[in-house]
Amino acid sequence: MTELSVSVRLEHREDGPRTVVRLAGEADVTTPALAQVLGAEAAKKPRLLLIDVSELAFLDSSALHEIVRVHRELRADGCLLALIGPTPAVTRILQLSGLDQVIRVHASAQEVDTQLPSLRPVDPPAPRGPQRRTAWRKRGSRRRGLPGDRAGTGTIGMSYDFHDGRG
Repeated sequence: MTELSVSVRLEHREDGPRTVVRLAGEADVTTPALAQVLGAEAAKKPRLLLIDVSELAFLDSSALHEIVRVHRELRADGCLLALIGPTPAVTRILQLSGLDQVIRVHASAQEVDTQLPSLRPVDPPAPRGPQRRTAWRKRGSRRRGLPGDRAGTGTIGMSYDFHDGRG
C-alpha cells in the first residue's frame, strides 16, 4: 500500500485566489489526512477549490465520500470544487460512481483557467430557510373477517404513497 501525500497551496490569480490541494499515492479509509485537509480548506470557503488527483493511484469509497461532502458544503456556500488531472484508474472510479456527472473534472489547471469565466457550480445552491418535507408514507390494506382472525387485524399488502407535507 502506498501512503497518501497531501499538499496545499494558495494561488493568487488576476481572477481571484484559488486553493489547490494535491493528492499523491492512495486515498482510502486508512488515510484520515484527506478528511482533515479537505475539511480545513472548505472551512475557509475558497471561491474555487481544485483537487489535483494527477498523482493519485487509487481512491476508495471513503475518499469519494469526503470529496462529495466537501463539494456539497462548498456548493451550499456558492463556491466551486473541481478535480484536475485524474489518472485512468481514478477516471474509471469517478465514471463508475457517477461522480464525473456531479463534480467538475478537468484534464489540467490550464483547462480550468480557460473555462473559468463560464464555471458555475453544477447545481445551484440549495435554498435556505423553511422547506416542505417530503416522505414516503406506508399504506396497507386490511383483512376483513377472515376465518380464524379477529376482523381487521392483519395486513395483506403494503404500498407506499409519496407525501409532500401538504396534508
